[in-house]
Amino acid sequence: MLPQKHLNVLQKIYNKLKETNINWVITGSTAFIIQGIPLVPSDIDIQTDIKKYKKYISFNDMQLPVLDLEYEYEAYMKMGRVEKAMLLKEWVCKIKKLEVKGRTRD
Repeated sequence: MLPQKHLNVLQKIYNKLKETNINWVITGSTAFIIQGIPLVPSDIDIQTDIKKYKKYISFNDMQLPVLDLEYEYEAYMKMGRVEKAMLLKEWVCKIKKLEVKGRTRD
């Protein structure tokens, strides 16, 4: 869950950037929380100019840009942060299983 102080700052960032041409995404633990991973964030990480891996998540009445979790997994592996990378990989696999279960045959 995202602490209220983080949510307040995120709302300010979102309100300032949503109507601009700035290409931005939220990364790190805050992005993971927005995408459903249960963590406690220490900060809000933002990157710019990463269009290829950018996607939007609905969160608290905002459409927030985040990096794709598979891209984040690869980045964390390259940084040697294996524990966080494994958390991301497990979450991606869980999401994919849910997506497959939710599909019906035509």
